[in-house]
This record gives sequence, structure tokens and C-alpha cells, in this order.
Amino acid sequence: MLAIIAGLLAATFAMPSVSAPVSAQDTVLDVPCVVDETLTPEAHSTFSVELTVDDVEAMFGYEFILRFDPSIVHAIGFEGYDPIFDHDTPSPVYFDNVKGYISSAASYQPPELWGLTTYDPVPLGRIDFEVVGMGISELTLWYTVVVDVYGKLMDHTVNNGYFSNTWTEHFTGAVALDTGFVESRLFHISKEKDVFQTLTGQFKNLGTTSTLARVNFRVFDAMGAKIADMTTEPVWIVAETTMRLSMDLDVTGPELKPATYQVEIRVQYMGYCTGWTSGNKGSPNAAKTTMELTFKVED
Repeated sequence: MLAIIAGLLAATFAMPSVSAPVSAQDTVLDVPCVVDETLTPEAHSTFSVELTVDDVEAMFGYEFILRFDPSIVHAIGFEGYDPIFDHDTPSPVYFDNVKGYISSAASYQPPELWGLTTYDPVPLGRIDFEVVGMGISELTLWYTVVVDVYGKLMDHTVNNGYFSNTWTEHFTGAVALDTGFVESRLFHISKEKDVFQTLTGQFKNLGTTSTLARVNFRVFDAMGAKIADMTTEPVWIVAETTMRLSMDLDVTGPELKPATYQVEIRVQYMGYCTGWTSGNKGSPNAAKTTMELTFKVED
């Protein structure tokens, strides 16, 4: 954050104190999807995606960290665009193709009175990649900062993308939640062999291609307060197969007392240019996306 912070400090001393305007819609940072089976490591293929901003008022600068799968793609560069990016004193760009991330930051040269205002997508910069493997890589905006000309952090949302050289539009991804399990419907802490309540989600790939899937477990008390929100690591699931993923909930934690609890189970999968998508329960056309179970904890 050094580039943005340094600029904001200078701008704070150079500009009068003014109340920041309120944007009518949420500011959005976006990275698109790239699906092209011709982009292969054997061809030494490269591709680029643009980081865009939309619905923003008086934007002074930004910072981002974009994560990717280094077994599929490597970051090879970033070029910031006008008007924010200063090509006379460009911000540093960092990328690590072992851990799988690229980061950079840019801001106007202070003092800046107006900043960037737009209600249509405007590209902020271009990120270049080299293809090193076959499969699907998320392109995830893992950490982002947007600031305005008044030195305030701006609320915003992100739309993540992904790269794939194994999918085309002829393939469909559709993973549905099959069922869920709790290890013990009545969990006696003093009698169980351990203090962990194992939660399990079973799901099916009803699509025509392999994809990534994960299971999310949320646990609520009788008053509806959320006491746990856990998501498994993503796994590959082949078309027309069924898998189970589990996680352990420590029932001796300070949030859990002897009482009855509700568990919501959902499956999420990597959809075609939709990022992580909630799978429906039973079939792709079903109305529900979650399964609800209950269990009781006693001393």
C-alpha cells in the first residue's frame, strides 16, 4: 500500500477538507474469464486480462493482489493505464510464480481535485500471463484497495474471473448437492471418542466436463446467530461422478453450549465464466441450494 498511502498523505496536506460524495451504486472491480482450448503450454501461449472499475466517483488510486494457480499460468507483467497510472513514475509490480500472485498499485500525482468518475467499465490496467499447464485457474482478486481524492477508503465489490484451456461453450458445468450428514445427531461431549462433530456434504457432477467443487458448512444456534462458517479446499470432480467432503467442528469451543444447532450445507462449483457458483440441491433445476440438518450437544 506504500504508493497509495504516500500519495494520500501528500494530498491530505495539499487539499482543503471536503466531504466525499456518495456513489449511487457499489463500485466494482472486475477481472474477466478467458476460456480458450488453443492456449497451451506446448504452444508457449500467452494471454491478457484487463482489470476494470465501474460505478466509481472521485477515485484517486487503487491497489490489488491477484491470485492464480501457478501450475496452470504464470504472471509475466502488468501495464497500468491512463489516467490514474503515472508512466513517468510507475508503481512497482510484484509477482511470484511459485506462490501464485501478482500485485501492484497506482494513484494520481497529488494534489488531485477530481479523480476518476465513471458509470461504465473503465480499464485500469492489463495483466499478462503465460500458459504453463492444462486445466482451470481461478483469477481471484484476493486483496483490493480503492481510495478517493479525499483520502477515504471506498467500499467496493469484486468480480473474479478464471482461465481455462479445457472448457469450451460446448461443455456445461453443473454440480448439485446430493445429501449431507452429521456424525452424531446427539453429541454427548463426555461420551464421544473425540470433541469433533464431523460434517459431510455429498455432491454430484451432472455436467459434461470436470470442474472444481467445494462444500460450505454454516452452523447456527437456536436464535439464528452464526457460530461457524467453514469451507473445504476445492477438489476436482469428474463428470457423472459423486464425491464427499467433510470438515470437523470443535464442539468444545466457547461459542457452543449444550443446545440444539442447525447446519446449512451447500456445494459450490466453478461455473462457465461465473466463478464460484452455488449448486442446487438434487438437480441443476431445483429450487433450493442448501440442505438443513440439526444436532444437539449435551455435556
